[in-house]
Amino acid sequence: MFTLVAGSVPAGLGATAKCGSLWQFRATADVFPSFIPKEVERIKDPFARKLATRIERLPVQVKSTGVFGALPLNFGEFGTGMATKSIPISLMVANRPCLTMLGPTLESTAVSLNVLLLTVKRITFNEVGMPFSREYENYRKQLGGGQDIDVGSAANESILIFPLLCLSAFCLRVLQLSSSNSCIMSSCVKPLSPSKTSPVVLLHGFDSSCLEWRYTYPLLEEAGLETWAVDILGWGFSDLERLPSCDVATKRDHFYQLWKSHIKRPMILVGPSLGAAVAIDFTANHPEAVDKLVLIDASVYTEGTGNLMKLPRAVAYAGVYILKSIPLRFYANVLAFKSISFTRSSDWTKVGRLHCLYPWWEDATVNFMISGGYNVSSQIQQVKKKTLIIWGEDDQIISNKLAVRLHCELPNAIISQIPDCGHLPHVEKPHSVSKLIMEFVQEDSYKEAQCISQY
Repeated sequence: MFTLVAGSVPAGLGATAKCGSLWQFRATADVFPSFIPKEVERIKDPFARKLATRIERLPVQVKSTGVFGALPLNFGEFGTGMATKSIPISLMVANRPCLTMLGPTLESTAVSLNVLLLTVKRITFNEVGMPFSREYENYRKQLGGGQDIDVGSAANESILIFPLLCLSAFCLRVLQLSSSNSCIMSSCVKPLSPSKTSPVVLLHGFDSSCLEWRYTYPLLEEAGLETWAVDILGWGFSDLERLPSCDVATKRDHFYQLWKSHIKRPMILVGPSLGAAVAIDFTANHPEAVDKLVLIDASVYTEGTGNLMKLPRAVAYAGVYILKSIPLRFYANVLAFKSISFTRSSDWTKVGRLHCLYPWWEDATVNFMISGGYNVSSQIQQVKKKTLIIWGEDDQIISNKLAVRLHCELPNAIISQIPDCGHLPHVEKPHSVSKLIMEFVQEDSYKEAQCISQY
């Protein structure tokens, strides 16, 4: 498909866009990475399309912590007289129930266990085979007794429970995560060239991707800043076919390993919406990796996922299915922006849900929901880094009062509001946001130059 590629952000997209600026268009065939869902071709926004062509996957080593692999089950040795036996099975991941099934007959149990096989296979990550004995009693004796079989040697988090296993010829093999490091091919947009200033690393909001930065990224890059746009683990375009845990600790460790392996210098960390909570959590735990912070319409005072973590998994999956629906995403755009046309909202809906089309997206999102999510309010005052708070004056999602509260609680912060702007200033007012970030990044260099000029 051919598209028109512009040299700057469209005039009129934000109030700060320059009127009457000259546009230079050229016809070009967009070549997208093969791992991007093919629905990217339906997106019309030239800036989203352009940034999508630059997304790549980098290897990131992460530690595996108690997530199961597949459970192949052998029913070949069952006799006809065993068909009415029951097999109650509970699978727990990270000390939370994952599945609980009771098969009253061999036939229905086989169906249930097939579901178990498919479900658990989708949350695998790095498999190491662990053979179980053919009879539960023998295996209990081998372990020294006890009803619970702990197979979470890495983190003591994964427990397989057989309370009433009564079939004498039941063959089970568990493929369990090892405690060694495993590699995730992690999506991001890399800078074209390094710079002398600290790298600017752009996170995104809840259930989004690096395409959120389609308008601001090129402006920062044109200003000469070394700019990264990184997908948070569990969202975006990373390869999660062998799905790791997507709780807060794993997201933090994944981002740290990405920084340690590829960015390698203290960064200006930019977090919008829930990305601000990610940034605060990361900075509190790895202050050596962060030079400064930029928080945009920060969602940092919510208490995690709240009651969502208590939902039965079936209900959680139903909710997640609705979360990626086109009507809900369209409505979210209406809430997020001060003013947006139907046509633009339709196209931005396609951009915003593109990553939801991966087969592992539902599992990753449910995993995050039931893990409890981000609760960083107690960490805010621990953050001593110089911080720029940016807020859309007409944010309908996060109250401006919370911006004032955040400014008061962060010990080294400045605040700037953007008029006629909603919850996502970096999408709605990219020129204003990029200007504020550039000034914030360069202010120390400017002060240093002033001091030198005085001598």
